[in-house]
Amino acid sequence: MSVPLGYVLSLIGGFAVVLGGLWFGVVVKVFVDMEGRLVVAETYMDPRNELLRNDALMLRIKVMLAETELRLKDNLESKRASIESTITRQVGEVVETLKANGGGGR
Repeated sequence: MSVPLGYVLSLIGGFAVVLGGLWFGVVVKVFVDMEGRLVVAETYMDPRNELLRNDALMLRIKVMLAETELRLKDNLESKRASIESTITRQVGEVVETLKANGGGGR
C-alpha cells in the first residue's frame, strides 16, 4: 500500500501552515502585550509621576497597617475572652470546692 507523494506533501504543508499561524499568533501576542507594558513602565518611570507613586505606596501601606491592626485587635480580644472565661471557670471551681468542704475557714 503506497501513499501518493502529493498527499504527503499537502499534509506536511498543512501542518507547517498551522504551526506558522500558531507561531505568528504567539509573536503578535507577545509584542502587543509588551508594547502596553512598555508604555506603563515609561509612565511609571517618569519623574513627574513620582508624587503619584509615593501617594499610591503610602495608601497601600496605610491599608496594610489598618488590616494588621484589625487582626491584632481581634486576636487580643479573643485572648482576653479566653483568659476571662478561664478565670471565671477556675473561680467557680474554687467556690464549689469551698462549699463542698463546708465553708472557707470561718
